[in-house]
Amino acid sequence: MNTLYYANKWARYFGVPISWIVTLAHLESGHDPRRVNMARAEKLGAWGLLQQMGDEAPYKIGVIKHAYRTHKPIVDVIKKKWRGRPQDLLDPDLNVIISAWQLSRLRKEFGDDFATVAAAYHQGAGAVRERLEEGKPPVSPRLQPKGYQYVTKALATQRQYGPALLAVHIPTLDEPTTTPVHGWRHELNGEHWSRL
Repeated sequence: MNTLYYANKWARYFGVPISWIVTLAHLESGHDPRRVNMARAEKLGAWGLLQQMGDEAPYKIGVIKHAYRTHKPIVDVIKKKWRGRPQDLLDPDLNVIISAWQLSRLRKEFGDDFATVAAAYHQGAGAVRERLEEGKPPVSPRLQPKGYQYVTKALATQRQYGPALLAVHIPTLDEPTTTPVHGWRHELNGEHWSRL
């Protein structure tokens, strides 16, 4: 499976870094487009390369079809590959289109900080927005341990793919650099959030 092919193909349309798509595909499915997780069966499961939720897909596809109706490559993929079934999300083209669109919306709301965008992708934009509005960091190791682990793994994975793939400089473990996040910073080598 060449995740990079699909990430490169769709990232430009939605204005997101290729590295975000590749990193999250690594975390969500291990780059396996056939992965299905039915742990959340009430949401019709999580499907495909970037684990899109089956119950959310019809809404997302509808918004994308309307917003990008003049973008023939996007419309063509949706017309050809979306039949309204969760299993349609196993198609990497369709899955990456939805995920790239979702990441573009998160980027518009939370900016270019990948740690916050990854937290919102994993836990939902509403949960992250609420925490930020309360003056709290996007995730807490004590209160949201799974979300915190996800963000930590996302940052480490993004560094793993190397500078050629990344849209921004990712510091090495030796650099005491921080990434600002809405009044918070995530210390990449210390793996914790602190108030600026």
